[in-house]
Amino acid sequence: MRDQKSTHAWPDTLPSQFGPYDLDEVPETHRAPVESVPAATDGAPPAPPTAAPAVAAAPERLAGARWLLEGLRASVLKRPRTGAAAPAPGQAICLVLLCSAVLVGLERLHIPGPAAFHLGGWLTLWWSLPALLGAAWWALSRPPAAGTGDRLAGGVPAWLVLSTVAVLPASVVAYGLMALGAHDPARWSAGYGYWAFWAIYGVTLLWDLLVQTVLMARFTRSRGRTAVFVLVLLAVTGGSLYYMSSQSWVARPEASEGDAPHPRACTCRSPSSRPSRT
Repeated sequence: MRDQKSTHAWPDTLPSQFGPYDLDEVPETHRAPVESVPAATDGAPPAPPTAAPAVAAAPERLAGARWLLEGLRASVLKRPRTGAAAPAPGQAICLVLLCSAVLVGLERLHIPGPAAFHLGGWLTLWWSLPALLGAAWWALSRPPAAGTGDRLAGGVPAWLVLSTVAVLPASVVAYGLMALGAHDPARWSAGYGYWAFWAIYGVTLLWDLLVQTVLMARFTRSRGRTAVFVLVLLAVTGGSLYYMSSQSWVARPEASEGDAPHPRACTCRSPSSRPSRT
């Protein structure tokens, strides 16, 4: 290739050895693309970097012992320190059944003599759970309003676990009182003992209702929704008092040889407790 513009002694030398052409002499089709850089505006701050899209965080998980501790705090009207944490499904079921087992064990003391576990009576006591869960779901379905940063945000699972543990102390006192009345009825059936019995029982009942009301108010931060939940709670409590005859344990009379067991009683015996035949 001959360079006609070159004044060099070797005119056939390629022009690349003498450096590039002027930019005006290069055709547009042969020019390398150059990225344009926006000119900086005098006094204008640099543009902030584009933020990464936010990713929804998974709900925080707490240990079972922590849920028990925070539920006991709620039983004395203190705010649970659970924030937006929610229990896992298996964790919630285990904690609810644990509290139920404590009360079932205390209810066994209501019968001084031999007793058998009554599965039907125990299941009947759970009739109130769907009603309270439905009321709690409705009360907690509204999005949180502005200015409610300290609102408990664990949803229905967190409320279920905390409320179950929170009413446990009052229920233990009530069940223990009824056990004392069953083993020593003369002390609690006449005189001051009669009034003391019902006074203590009434205090535990009011304590239970107050704890439930305050806890729901901490979740909803809405007086209206809390009031509707309390109305459902009062209706459920009244129904539970009306059906107090449903018990998890029934008295078991001493069965003679050949007597069939109670058809609705679930008795669990060891092999050594079977009646011997002579």
